[in-house]
Amino acid sequence: MNALESYNKILQLMKEHHTWFDKSIPLIASENIPSTAVREAIISDFGNRYAEGWPGERVYAGCKYIDQVEIICNDLAKTVFGAEFADCRATSGVVANLAIYAAFSKPGDYMLAASIPSGGHISHGKKEHSGTAGLVHGLNIEHYPFSKEEMTIDVDATKKKIEEMCKDNRAPSIGMFGGSLFLLYKLRCCTCCWIDCWRSVPGSSKRGSRFNDYELTQNVVGSARRNYSIITKIC
Repeated sequence: MNALESYNKILQLMKEHHTWFDKSIPLIASENIPSTAVREAIISDFGNRYAEGWPGERVYAGCKYIDQVEIICNDLAKTVFGAEFADCRATSGVVANLAIYAAFSKPGDYMLAASIPSGGHISHGKKEHSGTAGLVHGLNIEHYPFSKEEMTIDVDATKKKIEEMCKDNRAPSIGMFGGSLFLLYKLRCCTCCWIDCWRSVPGSSKRGSRFNDYELTQNVVGSARRNYSIITKIC
């Protein structure tokens, strides 16, 4: 194909793609169906500019209109969510998870997460698999037992595994759950298992000065990931 034919072919394929997804319901948790307004914003020149930093304090020049839009977006977000502060700047799920790892654990700690074949994400993978949690933050990753029959976490087997890890002085500091992977009632059951096992760990009464039962159950942090991952600090 010559240059013009290539251009027309690509444009046609793009049109077919949009027509296809207009009639589809994507079930991939990280994907989205943007509105026409969002599509218009994406194809504007805004998408070609750096906007690093805060409005009025950018690293790069040429952001005076982007600054105004960002301030409006932040104000809208505060109104919608009833928040005192909002930051509409986008971040990736991997970066969001790294922030959680840094806040709730240290290198060498243990984390329980779903394996990648069982629906887990590369950001909570093992070091040997180039996973972010293992390779970048230095966490030791253990996997939840997974029920292929129910296609979700095996709660009973998970409780047994946590108990064994605690007895072996490998009590996990973080448990990673995914709202697109684990059914809500399974997640609740699993959280109860964590609490029971936490109580059984030697010295847990001392830990109670930091995390009593109420705080423990409340200390569930949404990492703003695309699949609503939840991290629970327990030990």
